[in-house]
Amino acid sequence: MATKKTTKKTKKKRKKRKSSAEVAKDLWIKGIANSSTDESRSYSVKNSYEVGEIIDHKSFGRGVVKCLVGNEKIEVVFEDVVKTLVQNK
Repeated sequence: MATKKTTKKTKKKRKKRKSSAEVAKDLWIKGIANSSTDESRSYSVKNSYEVGEIIDHKSFGRGVVKCLVGNEKIEVVFEDVVKTLVQNK
């Protein structure tokens, strides 16, 4: 009769995934820390913005422009959320 070999399965510990709020907070902290200035300006859909610029939004607070999405939108990292906002209207 053939005997079966038993093998132990070892489970690897997985890193706990960060929530989207935690990821946004990390990006926000890095963006604020890497900014060349502490100055910010109020957000308006009429204005245009550059990557790295700090803006103040009435609802979301202080944020850092992460990237440009086309010519009319920007992605902004706020303290607890990342939002896509309109610009150049």
